[in-house]
Amino acid sequence: MSKPLFSIIIPSYNEEDNLRNGVLQDVDTYLSKQDYQVEVIIVDDGSKDQSIQLIEDFIENKNDIQEIIF
Repeated sequence: MSKPLFSIIIPSYNEEDNLRNGVLQDVDTYLSKQDYQVEVIIVDDGSKDQSIQLIEDFIENKNDIQEIIF
């Protein structure tokens, strides 16, 4: 991946329902159609549901998406 033009920060806290509904896939699909490189950083502040696991499963093979957990 070349150097990203900009970064997108996505906050996540107990977002299991949205994650199961494909919100990250929607973001990834949209960004993959753009003519520029973007990095996505997902910040989770200690979710009590399955958000962290769902994020980790989604980004497992993605080089342009990172996760930060507090």
